[in-house]
Amino acid sequence: MRIAHCLMAAMLGLLLAAGGVHAQQRYPTNPIRLIVPFPPGGGADIVARLVAQKLTESFGVTVVVDNRPGAAGMIGTEAAANAPRDGHTLLLISVAYAFNASIYKLPYDPATAFAPVASLGTGPVVLAVTAKLPVNSLQELLALMGLGDVLLGAASELQPGGQAEEREQAGGVQEEADPVDPAG
Repeated sequence: MRIAHCLMAAMLGLLLAAGGVHAQQRYPTNPIRLIVPFPPGGGADIVARLVAQKLTESFGVTVVVDNRPGAAGMIGTEAAANAPRDGHTLLLISVAYAFNASIYKLPYDPATAFAPVASLGTGPVVLAVTAKLPVNSLQELLALMGLGDVLLGAASELQPGGQAEEREQAGGVQEEADPVDPAG
């Protein structure tokens, strides 16, 4: 049910965003290209294909998933940044979009090149070890590594009632927010 709500929100956002593209014409007037800057078969690709299927049904025009992997998502993102600004090219981004600006010199301005339309979902980030390692928690792993108190930080989920508090209670590891200015 959550995916259905996300898809409906995405479609509504696209319709609202498309309103200013061609006020006299029905949108979309051509097939839509949904660029996924990651390889086929991964999480982003699966979400894109679900969204493309629903948008195709709703709009009555084909929505093509165009996987453009490479360079931590920058190849596909640059392709979207250079696409005609007619509302017929969409970009599915991930957390890599936020990180790339602080790591690489980008051929586009991440602050102005795109406008967010809809959040299509969230997913966990998991730290895993081989089953042969005798640990069952982050606290046990840190102890095995000979590390004492460790302070971990994460982006966007460090609000009261968030996953950070759950991890702290389960593993005894303290986390703090450290706001970072994405512009540098």
